[in-house]
Amino acid sequence: AASPSVSAGTTGAATLRSPVPLSGSGAPALLALPGGVVWDYDGSQILRSTDAGATWRAVLPTWTLTQVSLQLTGAYFLNADDAWAETEHEWPAQPGATTTWQTTDGGATWHQGTSLPGAPQYGTAGFDEFAFADTKHGFGFGVAGAKASGLEQQRQDSFWATSDGGRHWAEVAASGLPWEGSAYSGISAQHCDEPDPFNLTAVSASVVLLSGAGCASREPGLWRSADGGHDWA
Repeated sequence: AASPSVSAGTTGAATLRSPVPLSGSGAPALLALPGGVVWDYDGSQILRSTDAGATWRAVLPTWTLTQVSLQLTGAYFLNADDAWAETEHEWPAQPGATTTWQTTDGGATWHQGTSLPGAPQYGTAGFDEFAFADTKHGFGFGVAGAKASGLEQQRQDSFWATSDGGRHWAEVAASGLPWEGSAYSGISAQHCDEPDPFNLTAVSASVVLLSGAGCASREPGLWRSADGGHDWA
């Protein structure tokens, strides 16, 4: 089969090369829908196809790509029209400030949400995963750590919710998040090279699932909240 061709969108400033690998991170990184619409987050930009992947158009970023300033770090696709993106402001904004963006017209226009504050002492305070149950209700989960003595850091999990499509986010007072407050080492003191990769699923406006892939010293796990992220088991 021929490699898919890629063209920049009318609002795009980046020069794209063909083919573009259909891979990346985010939840989901790739969404194919009946009728030929396909979304893809390839790790640096969001692409959209209307012919089942034969040709692609970059719909985000719409700014000149640089090594600093604004970087796309995640995406979530709900249907053919509704999708979200996450960006990290490296400079000149506060280090690690996280912003979510929403499109309701297939990426033609993007609406900026309120930025989450950065965490200068330990990278970003953004989402490791975020997911939406519908066009209004979404959730975000992040793992951070406060610097401690020696090689150990203290886990600080955070959970966020929005009811207006990501325009505004509020941190949820969550109880029972996995390994909250536990110590871990950045260089495998517990046989984990890094915090466990997580996956977040928004079943409804109130039911949320959070899974952890585990590592050499921890079993994979699954947590569920039925009250919008307040209580987990």
